[in-house]
Amino acid sequence: MLSSILILSDDFIFSEAITQLLTEVNPYCSDVISKNPGTEICHIKFKNNINRSLAANNFSALIVDIDEVINVQTMSMLYRIKRDHPLLRVMVFVKEPFDYQSLLTRGLMDLCDILVNRYESISGLKRNLTQLELMAQRRSAFVLPRVSGIKSLEMSSMGSIFSRLSIREREIINHLAQGKTPSEIAKELYISPKTVYTHRLRIYAKLGVRNIIELHKLMRTSSII
Repeated sequence: MLSSILILSDDFIFSEAITQLLTEVNPYCSDVISKNPGTEICHIKFKNNINRSLAANNFSALIVDIDEVINVQTMSMLYRIKRDHPLLRVMVFVKEPFDYQSLLTRGLMDLCDILVNRYESISGLKRNLTQLELMAQRRSAFVLPRVSGIKSLEMSSMGSIFSRLSIREREIINHLAQGKTPSEIAKELYISPKTVYTHRLRIYAKLGVRNIIELHKLMRTSSII
């Protein structure tokens, strides 16, 4: 299945490095244009019109390189992108360490599918890029209908959906249902907040939701909360 990935970055070296890593995790990747089955990769800078690029092309995923401190303007841009392109899978790279208590960081986690530190190890980057590709290729199959559609799902279907989760993921989703933060869950389960965040991303992918709000709606529908 063909998926198209747009890289939004002002750093040419970063874009080239991510393209190379995508090629390594998927040998069928091609830079910009290819007629062969695989993944098309395009590059764009922040000064360009991102909305026009997304509207003109059927991208499956967007990789955003935030080469500055997370601010309200960046959050607003990502919010508009997710609002206007709900099926688009978004991976965000940040330079600063994750502060899970920061409102901006927690808000950013809800606006993207995968949040990565720019200085993550190569193996870690490859794992995240592989996950992004899988999410992009399965977006039509895994993304659930909007609220009105979710309400019409049968409870048996819900049971089937949640059966995809591992034991650890079910533990975490139970804590999420209680409104706990990743840091609080980490203390309860004696694991790191980063591990909780990684599991939460996997839960999102398996259940076909994009953020914590949709996850709570799904859990309410299935009587988990």
